[in-house]
Amino acid sequence: MKKQKKSKEELEAENEHLRNSRLVEIIIPIATTTLRMGGLLGVTYITYLSVGEIAGMNTNANILLSVNASFFPKFFSDKLSLVAGALMTVFGIGGILYGVWERSLRMATVSHLQGRIKVSEKKIDPNRSSSMLTSKGETRPEDL
Repeated sequence: MKKQKKSKEELEAENEHLRNSRLVEIIIPIATTTLRMGGLLGVTYITYLSVGEIAGMNTNANILLSVNASFFPKFFSDKLSLVAGALMTVFGIGGILYGVWERSLRMATVSHLQGRIKVSEKKIDPNRSSSMLTSKGETRPEDL
């Protein structure tokens, strides 16, 4: 079956489409960077104005950026510390559990794909040597 040649109008329309899509590929990263830097500039400016308001004044403001990370009840004298400690505990344990889950998911994926990858690699280069990793993609215990 012969390929039909495109008409001049079709070729011009295709060229216009390609030019426009390339233009979008250029504009989007510029817009993203502009928004990020604009946000950073805005936060910096607001901080500058805030410091300017209290500059030269006698204040008793204590700005404290610390959280009591202790798990012992005697340190949770006020409710804010109790809530902060509980949130830190929940997020800390949640982060650890998420990490363990992701690791097991990665190992299962590597194990699932390993056989197919070995066959493909041998097909491409029959003389290829093996790295001797475990089926989960880990270093062999005797190499540690």
